[in-house]
Amino acid sequence: MGLEIRGGFMNLIKEFEEWLVIRNKPSGSALSASSANKYSRAIKTISDDMVNRALFEKPFYTNSSLAELKGNIEFIKKNEFFISKNKKGHNMYSVALDHFISFVQNK
Repeated sequence: MGLEIRGGFMNLIKEFEEWLVIRNKPSGSALSASSANKYSRAIKTISDDMVNRALFEKPFYTNSSLAELKGNIEFIKKNEFFISKNKKGHNMYSVALDHFISFVQNK
């Protein structure tokens, strides 16, 4: 299952944000537009951080399969920089990654 990217990476992030507002959790409850925006920005920030630290050559979500995406997210979650940033952000970044996996699984 590849990620379909219509109109580029930013459109994928926008689709993710819209999905969060419509349906984000196993319970099906929606997030506010503000919360959805924060999670979508978190995905972009995480990706930029990983590219800037030369851990990825391109955004981590531009993968050819769900398995590869999950592997990249597990790698990110074990990264010391990410762990520190996530702790300061009260786990917002790891929650954003979990939501992103759910989004991709439901695409």
